[in-house]
Amino acid sequence: MTCENKSILTDDFMADTFEQNWQKICDDCREKRLESYPDSIFIEKPYFDMPPLFGFSNTEKLESNLDVLIVSESVGNITHHYGLFKKGIPTQHILKDYYLNEKLTTYNQSIVRKILYFIESEGKSFYFTDLVKCYVDKKGNKNNFNIALETCSSNFLPIIISLTKPKIMLLFGNSAKMIVPRIVAKDELRLLQKDAIVKIMKSKHGESIQFDNYQLIYSEFPSAMNADRFVAGGDLEAILNILKRSFVVK
Repeated sequence: MTCENKSILTDDFMADTFEQNWQKICDDCREKRLESYPDSIFIEKPYFDMPPLFGFSNTEKLESNLDVLIVSESVGNITHHYGLFKKGIPTQHILKDYYLNEKLTTYNQSIVRKILYFIESEGKSFYFTDLVKCYVDKKGNKNNFNIALETCSSNFLPIIISLTKPKIMLLFGNSAKMIVPRIVAKDELRLLQKDAIVKIMKSKHGESIQFDNYQLIYSEFPSAMNADRFVAGGDLEAILNILKRSFVVK
């Protein structure tokens, strides 16, 4: 999949970039998972007509050389999101409204909103995206999710990184910590030769690593299930403090 590298990236442009490609990618992914995990596919089937939720920015004039790209794990709260889609809300606005404007209903939503509001208060641009951009059943079925994780992140995330050229990438959770460096390095052999990868894999909540031309900041995934680890690692302040220091340097 290729697309023209624009200097100005709107949320609509980002959605349009993938519009003609997502259906085949998603169908191929589901077909692959169907062979081994038919029960999971059956659970997911009611939501098949909703396009992936690619992400959102805090500006309608999103320049390449973005300040912060936030990479989370996967789309949750599917019943809510799908309900908005069926009401005709454009998919590029569903996540944006959920994280920035709607009534707070989850721990994840609350933590992410505070981080996004902080970035904006500092006058910086951000783009938020998930590794897996649609609903995938993973309860008791990690391999089903892993196939979707590999398919989705390898097809969409490299283009998002290429288009936005972020100065900082904030990585929520271990999946992002493992996948993003591979995309940045492009070549696994080259990746393994870098001492930095060891530091990235061992990085803790609120730690920052310089990797190639990118600053990678690791955060424990901010979910209710993982709240104790998030708090023990330094809570929200650990992330806001490293971002603040990074903005001064940048």
